[in-house]
Amino acid sequence: MTEAHALALLTASGFLCDPDEDDPDAAHTLRMNDVWAWGTADAEYIPDDALPHVADLFLWYGWCGILYWVSEQRGQMRSECDNVNRCIDFVRTEEQLKRERHSED
Repeated sequence: MTEAHALALLTASGFLCDPDEDDPDAAHTLRMNDVWAWGTADAEYIPDDALPHVADLFLWYGWCGILYWVSEQRGQMRSECDNVNRCIDFVRTEEQLKRERHSED
């Protein structure tokens, strides 16, 4: 998947911040409000070279894939919300199984 295709997919998902003329990085930034704790505003910038990987995680796992990627970017950050942690744990386990399967081939 190209970076442009990945950005288009993530933009269509509604998870990215709206483009902003004062902040050109906004169009590459995931909204993470109320994810790590209730009542918090937060966001995570996606570098160009990571866009295809993030889009693949979204295609495979939906919002859970996005949560996992941000958690990994932040040193396997955990949330105060159990449902967020379950999503992250699920994707982490699935990704580990995929790596193990590919290493056997």
